[in-house]
Amino acid sequence: MRKLIIAFTAIGLAAGTAPAHAQEGRGKMFAKFDANADGQLDESEVTALLKARAEKKGQPEIADPKKVKRFIKKADTDGNGTVSQAEMQAAAAKPAAPEGGAAD
Repeated sequence: MRKLIIAFTAIGLAAGTAPAHAQEGRGKMFAKFDANADGQLDESEVTALLKARAEKKGQPEIADPKKVKRFIKKADTDGNGTVSQAEMQAAAAKPAAPEGGAAD
């Protein structure tokens, strides 16, 4: 789980006090993976995002299907089965559990 949160943070989805142009870039990154433009990332869209990140980082374990499902379950605070940009930002802003912990 920690690697997933780090991956999301690293690609610019974490909330914060970044300048407006950085916030805009985060929205563009989210939109890039929101294939159906519904404002939500479903499992296939989160998987695509993580595969791109895993490839870039050379860490294929980031895109493990079980980790994708765990991340969605944790991030999806409204229970609709998808992750909104706000949910993604909130999940990325939460402290990560230690590697090998219950959340991983």
